[in-house]
Amino acid sequence: DAAVERALDPVVAGRDVTKTRGVATAHGLQARTFPVEDAAAHLGDVDAVLNCAGPFAETADAMADACVECGTHYLDITGELAVFERIRRRDAGA
Repeated sequence: DAAVERALDPVVAGRDVTKTRGVATAHGLQARTFPVEDAAAHLGDVDAVLNCAGPFAETADAMADACVECGTHYLDITGELAVFERIRRRDAGA
């Protein structure tokens, strides 16, 4: 809701078609469904990703790699310290 209020154009993306479409439809947003390994193919028109798809030990690296490849900003909500440290170490190369 906050993104829409700020006149941003968020896209709801996820691995599960039903859940992704449900959230997108509830907010009048575009939905994209794809495996995290294919994320780069779906980020060409995306300025920033907020990754809320856990477990982050299984999703963060692939999504961060896709973001670096596409020049897309990456942020996630992980509380998994090992994942946080892996992503933090990528900062200089990104």
